[in-house]
Amino acid sequence: MKILLRLHLVFYISLFAFMLAIPYNSMDANIFKMILFLVTLCVFILILTCYIVLSFNKEIKAIKKYIYANIVMMIIGIIGFLTLGHVYYSENQEQIFMIIIIGVLFIISHVLNLQMKRIVEHYNIDVISEVKLFYKMGKIIENTPISNAATKLDRISYGFCIVVFIAENMVIYICAIGIILLCSIKYLNQLRREFLKSNLVSKAETYFSIVAYVLCYLISILWHYYFQNISTIIVGPLGLLFLKIYIQRIAVKIYRSGCQAP
Repeated sequence: MKILLRLHLVFYISLFAFMLAIPYNSMDANIFKMILFLVTLCVFILILTCYIVLSFNKEIKAIKKYIYANIVMMIIGIIGFLTLGHVYYSENQEQIFMIIIIGVLFIISHVLNLQMKRIVEHYNIDVISEVKLFYKMGKIIENTPISNAATKLDRISYGFCIVVFIAENMVIYICAIGIILLCSIKYLNQLRREFLKSNLVSKAETYFSIVAYVLCYLISILWHYYFQNISTIIVGPLGLLFLKIYIQRIAVKIYRSGCQAP
Protein backbone atom coordinates (compact mmCIF):
# COMPACT_ATOMS: atom_id res chain seq x y z
CA MET A 1 0.00 0.00 0.00
CA LYS A 2 2.97 2.33 0.45
CA ILE A 3 3.43 2.48 -3.33
CA LEU A 4 -0.25 3.31 -3.82
CA LEU A 5 -0.13 6.05 -1.18
CA ARG A 6 2.94 7.58 -2.82
CA LEU A 7 1.30 7.47 -6.25
CA HIS A 8 -1.71 9.33 -4.85
CA LEU A 9 0.60 11.96 -3.38
CA VAL A 10 2.37 12.42 -6.74
CA PHE A 11 -1.02 12.65 -8.49
CA TYR A 12 -2.25 15.51 -6.29
CA ILE A 13 1.11 17.31 -6.29
CA SER A 14 1.11 17.23 -10.12
CA LEU A 15 -2.50 18.42 -10.18
CA PHE A 16 -1.70 21.25 -7.75
CA ALA A 17 1.41 22.31 -9.70
CA PHE A 18 -0.63 22.33 -12.94
CA MET A 19 -3.25 24.52 -11.29
CA LEU A 20 -0.60 27.00 -10.11
CA ALA A 21 0.84 27.15 -13.65
CA ILE A 22 -2.52 27.96 -15.29
CA PRO A 23 -2.08 31.80 -15.25
CA TYR A 24 1.21 31.61 -17.17
CA ASN A 25 1.18 31.38 -20.98
CA SER A 26 4.84 31.55 -22.02
CA MET A 27 6.34 28.75 -24.12
CA ASP A 28 8.24 27.39 -21.11
CA ALA A 29 5.09 27.48 -18.97
CA ASN A 30 3.09 25.64 -21.64
CA ILE A 31 5.75 22.94 -21.92
CA PHE A 32 5.77 22.62 -18.13
CA LYS A 33 1.97 22.32 -18.08
CA MET A 34 2.06 19.67 -20.80
CA ILE A 35 4.60 17.63 -18.82
CA LEU A 36 2.47 17.92 -15.67
CA PHE A 37 -0.63 16.96 -17.66
CA LEU A 38 1.02 13.79 -18.97
CA VAL A 39 2.56 12.92 -15.59
CA THR A 40 -0.83 13.27 -13.90
CA LEU A 41 -2.50 11.02 -16.48
CA CYS A 42 0.28 8.40 -16.28
CA VAL A 43 0.07 8.29 -12.48
CA PHE A 44 -3.72 8.02 -12.74
CA ILE A 45 -3.33 5.00 -15.04
CA LEU A 46 -0.84 3.39 -12.63
CA ILE A 47 -3.24 3.89 -9.72
CA LEU A 48 -6.09 2.40 -11.76
CA THR A 49 -3.92 -0.62 -12.52
CA CYS A 50 -3.25 -1.14 -8.81
CA TYR A 51 -6.98 -0.84 -8.11
CA ILE A 52 -7.79 -3.43 -10.75
CA VAL A 53 -5.27 -5.82 -9.21
CA LEU A 54 -6.75 -5.35 -5.73
CA SER A 55 -10.33 -5.70 -6.97
CA PHE A 56 -9.56 -9.20 -8.28
CA ASN A 57 -9.03 -10.51 -4.75
CA LYS A 58 -12.28 -11.95 -3.36
CA GLU A 59 -11.09 -11.64 0.26
CA ILE A 60 -11.15 -7.85 0.19
CA LYS A 61 -14.51 -7.09 -1.45
CA ALA A 62 -15.07 -4.32 1.10
CA ILE A 63 -12.27 -2.34 -0.52
CA LYS A 64 -14.22 -1.79 -3.75
CA LYS A 65 -16.42 1.03 -2.42
CA TYR A 66 -13.29 2.96 -1.42
CA ILE A 67 -11.71 2.26 -4.81
CA TYR A 68 -14.75 3.60 -6.67
CA ALA A 69 -14.93 6.68 -4.43
CA ASN A 70 -11.23 7.40 -4.97
CA ILE A 71 -11.60 7.04 -8.74
CA VAL A 72 -14.45 9.57 -8.65
CA MET A 73 -12.24 11.99 -6.66
CA MET A 74 -9.43 11.68 -9.22
CA ILE A 75 -11.76 12.07 -12.20
CA ILE A 76 -13.21 15.24 -10.63
CA GLY A 77 -9.64 16.51 -10.26
CA ILE A 78 -8.71 15.66 -13.85
CA ILE A 79 -11.83 17.21 -15.37
CA GLY A 80 -11.95 20.17 -12.99
CA PHE A 81 -8.29 21.18 -13.23
CA LEU A 82 -6.61 19.64 -16.28
CA THR A 83 -9.62 20.19 -18.53
CA LEU A 84 -11.67 23.11 -17.21
CA GLY A 85 -9.08 24.87 -15.05
CA HIS A 86 -8.14 27.34 -17.79
CA VAL A 87 -11.80 28.12 -18.47
CA TYR A 88 -12.51 28.86 -14.80
CA TYR A 89 -9.40 31.04 -14.43
CA SER A 90 -10.09 33.04 -17.60
CA GLU A 91 -13.59 33.88 -16.30
CA ASN A 92 -12.76 34.55 -12.63
CA GLN A 93 -9.05 35.46 -12.57
CA GLU A 94 -8.55 33.82 -9.17
CA GLN A 95 -7.31 30.48 -7.84
CA ILE A 96 -8.46 30.44 -4.20
CA PHE A 97 -11.55 28.38 -4.96
CA MET A 98 -9.47 25.87 -6.96
CA ILE A 99 -6.95 25.58 -4.10
CA ILE A 100 -9.79 24.84 -1.66
CA ILE A 101 -11.30 22.20 -3.97
CA ILE A 102 -8.00 20.42 -4.55
CA GLY A 103 -7.33 20.46 -0.79
CA VAL A 104 -10.74 18.90 -0.10
CA LEU A 105 -10.20 16.25 -2.79
CA PHE A 106 -6.80 15.36 -1.34
CA ILE A 107 -8.12 15.07 2.22
CA ILE A 108 -11.05 12.86 1.16
CA SER A 109 -8.75 10.73 -0.99
CA HIS A 110 -6.27 10.33 1.87
CA VAL A 111 -9.02 9.22 4.27
CA LEU A 112 -10.21 6.66 1.70
CA ASN A 113 -6.64 5.43 1.26
CA LEU A 114 -6.25 4.92 5.00
CA GLN A 115 -9.44 2.83 5.03
CA MET A 116 -8.11 0.75 2.14
CA LYS A 117 -4.77 0.31 3.90
CA ARG A 118 -6.55 -0.90 7.04
CA ILE A 119 -8.47 -3.56 5.06
CA VAL A 120 -5.39 -4.73 3.13
CA GLU A 121 -3.34 -5.02 6.33
CA HIS A 122 -6.20 -6.80 8.15
CA TYR A 123 -6.24 -9.56 5.53
CA ASN A 124 -2.44 -9.50 5.24
CA ILE A 125 -2.57 -8.95 1.47
CA ASP A 126 0.78 -8.46 -0.27
CA VAL A 127 0.12 -5.96 -3.07
CA ILE A 128 3.37 -6.88 -4.87
CA SER A 129 2.38 -10.56 -4.91
CA GLU A 130 -1.03 -9.57 -6.27
CA VAL A 131 0.66 -7.59 -9.05
CA LYS A 132 2.82 -10.61 -9.95
CA LEU A 133 -0.25 -12.84 -10.11
CA PHE A 134 -1.98 -10.21 -12.25
CA TYR A 135 1.02 -10.26 -14.60
CA LYS A 136 0.81 -14.05 -14.85
CA MET A 137 -2.89 -13.76 -15.62
CA GLY A 138 -2.06 -11.33 -18.40
CA LYS A 139 0.37 -13.88 -19.81
CA ILE A 140 -2.39 -16.51 -19.80
CA ILE A 141 -4.73 -14.40 -21.96
CA GLU A 142 -1.87 -13.14 -24.13
CA ASN A 143 -2.28 -13.96 -27.84
CA THR A 144 -5.97 -14.77 -27.38
CA PRO A 145 -8.46 -13.01 -29.71
CA ILE A 146 -9.76 -10.82 -26.87
CA SER A 147 -6.24 -9.73 -25.88
CA ASN A 148 -5.20 -9.06 -29.48
CA ALA A 149 -8.31 -6.95 -30.13
CA ALA A 150 -7.80 -4.93 -26.92
CA THR A 151 -4.13 -4.35 -27.80
CA LYS A 152 -5.03 -3.10 -31.28
CA LEU A 153 -7.62 -0.69 -29.86
CA ASP A 154 -5.00 0.55 -27.39
CA ARG A 155 -2.65 1.29 -30.29
CA ILE A 156 -5.43 3.09 -32.14
CA SER A 157 -5.92 5.28 -29.06
CA TYR A 158 -2.19 6.15 -29.17
CA GLY A 159 -2.74 7.29 -32.76
CA PHE A 160 -5.64 9.42 -31.56
CA CYS A 161 -3.35 11.16 -29.04
CA ILE A 162 -0.95 12.02 -31.87
CA VAL A 163 -3.85 13.39 -33.94
CA VAL A 164 -4.85 15.73 -31.09
CA PHE A 165 -1.36 17.24 -31.13
CA ILE A 166 -0.90 17.58 -34.90
CA ALA A 167 -4.40 18.27 -36.30
CA GLU A 168 -4.26 21.84 -37.61
CA ASN A 169 -8.01 22.34 -38.07
CA MET A 170 -11.35 20.69 -37.38
CA VAL A 171 -11.68 19.20 -40.88
CA ILE A 172 -8.44 17.24 -40.47
CA TYR A 173 -9.47 16.24 -36.95
CA ILE A 174 -12.92 14.98 -38.04
CA CYS A 175 -11.39 13.00 -40.91
CA ALA A 176 -8.89 11.45 -38.49
CA ILE A 177 -11.73 10.42 -36.13
CA GLY A 178 -13.51 8.81 -39.09
CA ILE A 179 -10.38 6.81 -39.94
CA ILE A 180 -9.94 5.79 -36.28
CA LEU A 181 -13.52 4.49 -36.10
CA LEU A 182 -13.17 2.62 -39.40
CA CYS A 183 -9.95 0.99 -38.17
CA SER A 184 -11.72 0.02 -34.94
CA ILE A 185 -14.60 -1.87 -36.59
CA LYS A 186 -12.71 -5.14 -37.07
CA TYR A 187 -11.51 -5.26 -33.45
CA LEU A 188 -14.86 -4.17 -32.01
CA ASN A 189 -16.52 -7.04 -33.88
CA GLN A 190 -13.84 -9.37 -32.54
CA LEU A 191 -14.55 -8.27 -28.97
CA ARG A 192 -18.29 -8.55 -29.56
CA ARG A 193 -17.92 -12.19 -30.59
CA GLU A 194 -15.63 -12.96 -27.64
CA PHE A 195 -17.91 -11.24 -25.13
CA LEU A 196 -20.99 -13.14 -26.29
CA LYS A 197 -19.10 -16.44 -26.53
CA SER A 198 -17.84 -16.11 -22.95
CA ASN A 199 -21.39 -16.11 -21.48
CA LEU A 200 -20.02 -13.65 -18.89
CA VAL A 201 -21.09 -10.47 -20.70
CA SER A 202 -24.72 -10.00 -21.69
CA LYS A 203 -25.81 -8.92 -25.16
CA ALA A 204 -26.99 -5.55 -23.81
CA GLU A 205 -23.66 -4.95 -22.03
CA THR A 206 -21.74 -5.93 -25.16
CA TYR A 207 -23.54 -3.46 -27.39
CA PHE A 208 -23.53 -0.76 -24.71
CA SER A 209 -19.72 -0.93 -24.46
CA ILE A 210 -19.31 -0.76 -28.25
CA VAL A 211 -21.71 2.18 -28.60
CA ALA A 212 -19.96 3.96 -25.70
CA TYR A 213 -16.59 3.46 -27.45
CA VAL A 214 -17.89 5.06 -30.66
CA LEU A 215 -19.72 7.87 -28.84
CA CYS A 216 -16.63 8.91 -26.88
CA TYR A 217 -14.69 9.48 -30.10
CA LEU A 218 -17.63 11.38 -31.62
CA ILE A 219 -18.02 13.50 -28.47
CA SER A 220 -14.30 14.29 -28.68
CA ILE A 221 -15.08 16.22 -31.89
CA LEU A 222 -17.35 18.62 -29.98
CA TRP A 223 -14.90 18.73 -27.10
CA HIS A 224 -12.01 19.60 -29.41
CA TYR A 225 -14.13 22.32 -31.02
CA TYR A 226 -14.97 24.05 -27.71
CA PHE A 227 -11.77 23.28 -25.76
CA GLN A 228 -8.72 23.74 -27.96
CA ASN A 229 -6.25 22.05 -25.61
CA ILE A 230 -4.73 18.65 -24.93
CA SER A 231 -7.57 17.69 -22.58
CA THR A 232 -9.18 16.12 -25.68
CA ILE A 233 -6.84 13.14 -25.32
CA ILE A 234 -8.85 12.10 -22.25
CA VAL A 235 -12.24 12.12 -23.97
CA GLY A 236 -11.65 9.90 -27.02
CA PRO A 237 -10.00 6.86 -25.41
CA LEU A 238 -12.46 7.05 -22.49
CA GLY A 239 -14.62 4.59 -24.42
CA LEU A 240 -11.92 1.97 -23.95
CA LEU A 241 -12.75 1.89 -20.24
CA PHE A 242 -16.23 0.53 -20.97
CA LEU A 243 -14.77 -2.28 -23.05
CA LYS A 244 -12.10 -3.05 -20.47
CA ILE A 245 -14.63 -3.30 -17.67
CA TYR A 246 -16.07 -6.35 -19.43
CA ILE A 247 -12.67 -7.66 -20.46
CA GLN A 248 -11.83 -7.49 -16.76
CA ARG A 249 -14.88 -9.64 -15.97
CA ILE A 250 -13.53 -12.38 -18.23
CA ALA A 251 -10.02 -11.91 -16.84
CA VAL A 252 -11.33 -12.31 -13.28
CA LYS A 253 -12.57 -15.79 -14.14
CA ILE A 254 -9.13 -16.72 -15.46
CA TYR A 255 -7.51 -15.18 -12.38
CA ARG A 256 -9.69 -17.14 -9.98
CA SER A 257 -9.19 -20.34 -11.94
CA GLY A 258 -5.44 -19.75 -11.61
CA CYS A 259 -5.80 -19.26 -7.86
CA GLN A 260 -7.66 -22.57 -7.53
CA ALA A 261 -5.20 -24.48 -9.68
CA PRO A 262 -2.63 -26.55 -7.74
